[in-house]
Amino acid sequence: MKNFTLLLFALLTMSATYAQNAQLPVKPLIPSLSSEMALTVSPLVSNTGNKTITERSSIEPRSVSPVYDSVYIWHWNNPNNEWEYYLKNYFAYINTNYLDTIFNYGWTGSTWADTAQSDYTYNSVDSLTSNSLIYWNGSAWVNSFKSIYGYNAKNLDTSWETQNGSGSTWVNSGLNTYTFNSNNLEIEGEGLSWSGSAWSADSRDTFMYNSENLDTTLIYQNWNGINWTNYSKYIYTYDINQNQTSELDMAWVSNAWVNDYLYTYNFSGHNDTSEEQQAWGGTSWGNGDYNFFTYNSNNDLTKQLDKNWTGSAWDTTDEYLYTYDANYNKTKELYQVRLSGAWVNSSQSTYTYDNNNRELSETDLRFDIYADTTISGDSTRYYFNGSTGINHLTADNGKLTIYPNPSTDYIHTTIQLNQPSSLQLRLVNMLGQTVWVTDAGTVSSYQGNISVADLADGVYMLLLNEGNSIQQSEVVVAR
Repeated sequence: MKNFTLLLFALLTMSATYAQNAQLPVKPLIPSLSSEMALTVSPLVSNTGNKTITERSSIEPRSVSPVYDSVYIWHWNNPNNEWEYYLKNYFAYINTNYLDTIFNYGWTGSTWADTAQSDYTYNSVDSLTSNSLIYWNGSAWVNSFKSIYGYNAKNLDTSWETQNGSGSTWVNSGLNTYTFNSNNLEIEGEGLSWSGSAWSADSRDTFMYNSENLDTTLIYQNWNGINWTNYSKYIYTYDINQNQTSELDMAWVSNAWVNDYLYTYNFSGHNDTSEEQQAWGGTSWGNGDYNFFTYNSNNDLTKQLDKNWTGSAWDTTDEYLYTYDANYNKTKELYQVRLSGAWVNSSQSTYTYDNNNRELSETDLRFDIYADTTISGDSTRYYFNGSTGINHLTADNGKLTIYPNPSTDYIHTTIQLNQPSSLQLRLVNMLGQTVWVTDAGTVSSYQGNISVADLADGVYMLLLNEGNSIQQSEVVVAR
């Protein structure tokens, strides 16, 4: 069950990533996965560390870009010192462009097997009305969880209902309802739980705003069966540029609000240059964490330096370093910790992009800070389709033939174009590293062999740059 939980969580993560990239109206799903795979409704406000995040996002009309075709995920096998298959996702669309279903498969060690499937429905104005997840238990598809969304006449999301799977049926689990003011800002959110026969109040958020429609106060309350009782309060302040300059977190103790945490933010223009966290000690604020941020000329974050208060001085603990390509796409994120006065690598993420600046791959590695060796990792590869996606060499502009595939020693490629065009072929591994490249010049046809005899077994991508278009084809080396 643990492996399936990881697979299901990866699918949820993949769905959330897709929704974010494609700007689809998918609400944030924050399931709590128990051993029975039950979904419980998250509270309207969740606490990440000490900083509170409100789990709300407005529903927007679905978008068509980017359009994923499939996504492959690898895990790093540390004992074998190699990448191994883990997950793959295929995407199906309504009218070519709109997400309909995500099919999820897990690697068994020798073949791909069904693991889960996520389905989406929409109303007449293209707002998401439901998304559901079912999983394969080895012999049949079983319901896991489902979300249902409701809207008002202005197409603002007024409800979010969740249901747990029970065999082939759905059982109510949680319900969040939302109300808005005349400026379409949420002023109240209420969380309810299903008792088995009726909905009962559970939690409530109340929002307050200033004249610029910036939220200044959030009060979180619980229902005790008779009335609403205060639990926590968050107060926000802003500068003249509408940058949030502080967050005061308070707790309800003995019928009074008591200071808890204070976050202070400093800005240069709209760039956050430092953040300080302090904790209330009963009579005064005590130092906690201090983060500093550096940017390049394009206002991209290049460094985050973190310090911690030891009780008498600030101690530098860790840092994040970011690099970008010429198109300002983030290509690397390196996390380092301070160990015995020196910086030591702890984790690293690298990214590659296509000519349309869409992310093609992400590789995450985690290191043993004492031995400087890789201990775990994940690698994700994205494939696109659609009119805004990668242009394939088809009958309209040419024909590509690759064989044998899989291959043991060489791959023969034949390309026929309808008209002369500049052509480059490049073979990359799943880390995004180029292992072979050739520039064929301006041609109308091409034939050649790619030697893979010295390459490790695995999946590679053959990228063909033909004029202003790109084709990608999967190549497998297996012996």
